[in-house]
Amino acid sequence: MDAAVVVQGGRIAQVTTIDAWRRGGDPDLPVHDHAGATLAPGLIDGHVHLVLTAADTTERLLEDFYSATPDDFAMLAAEHARLCLLGGVTTVRDCGGTGTVIQRLRDLIRDGWLVGPRILSSGMPITTRRGHGHFFGLTADSDDEVRDALTQLLADGVDFVKVMATGGRITPGSDISKMQYGLEALTLIAETSHAADRRVAAHVLTTEGIATCVHAGIDTLEHCRFQDPDGSYRYAEEVLARMAAQGTYVSLTMAGNMRDAMLARRADPQGYTPSEVDAGRFRTEADMVRRGLRTFVTSDAGVTRARFEEFPLSVACMCHLLGVDPIQAIAHATGRAAQALGIEAETGTIEPGKVADLIVVDGDPARDIDDLARIRTVYRGGRPVVRNGAVATAADTRKG
Repeated sequence: MDAAVVVQGGRIAQVTTIDAWRRGGDPDLPVHDHAGATLAPGLIDGHVHLVLTAADTTERLLEDFYSATPDDFAMLAAEHARLCLLGGVTTVRDCGGTGTVIQRLRDLIRDGWLVGPRILSSGMPITTRRGHGHFFGLTADSDDEVRDALTQLLADGVDFVKVMATGGRITPGSDISKMQYGLEALTLIAETSHAADRRVAAHVLTTEGIATCVHAGIDTLEHCRFQDPDGSYRYAEEVLARMAAQGTYVSLTMAGNMRDAMLARRADPQGYTPSEVDAGRFRTEADMVRRGLRTFVTSDAGVTRARFEEFPLSVACMCHLLGVDPIQAIAHATGRAAQALGIEAETGTIEPGKVADLIVVDGDPARDIDDLARIRTVYRGGRPVVRNGAVATAADTRKG
């Protein structure tokens, strides 16, 4: 396609054709020729954990976490942010870190001292004392403690609030089928956060938990598994209707075993047979997309076997496992994700006025979603931060 994107001051000034640009463009602007490649918006991974190591087992993941020092967490997070760029990710939403490490990293990248994606940070997630992710450091059991936790997070400069509504898989002793907070506490979190102009994301793995979060007014449902305690998948039609009416966003986290399943199906489409649990998950998630709910794709990078540089594999999961066409899958990782995070005025699509966060890939991911992983160049604010598999230094990007 004879296309040209004109960038000025770090933003997209014009989307035009090469011929039109040659006839009337500013000759002083540098030209980056990517003939034969595909230009797309920078990818947005709306659920990562930059302080986690993506180890091969949960045991090793927790061993890495508990043996790390505050300095270790800071260096790990910076390195993982750099790896995100290699996967074409120009914006991440960190859904659980330690202390204020992620906010500090966010600011250093924003101010040009480090190279990385734009970061939205929840800081430490709110959870119960023995609940999922309690090791991140912020726990609250009573309503008063929840209020105190919210006060601390706002003082810590978080971009949004994360709450663990149910148990989770990587926390020993946590029960994924049990609620950690009821309707009253979740409503308190939602209303207090909204009054401070912050959105709320809830980790939720059960049908009951989803219903409670939706009634509480939570903005994004992370994982959003319609599972009963016996592991079976069950829809609640009235909850789906309310999600649609409220505009609730659904974060479909394609990580770990989902990527393993995708790679197995891609390698042998006819021979691959999903487990009963996986088949139930694929069916319900595909149906949420088909119904037009506000779904977007995320990776949960940092948890077991979910690598930061492999976000294009999560996008590919939507095609290979859920039957979504490539254009729709890419939209789930760009424009739709930007809407879910509340940053659609800044990024997510290639339009005049938006920040020039762009990726160049070899091939045509609109035809073959696996081409999305063939990253050639990544631009952040119009500056190349990845070229041919190498990440630029902060000094390079400041020089332009």
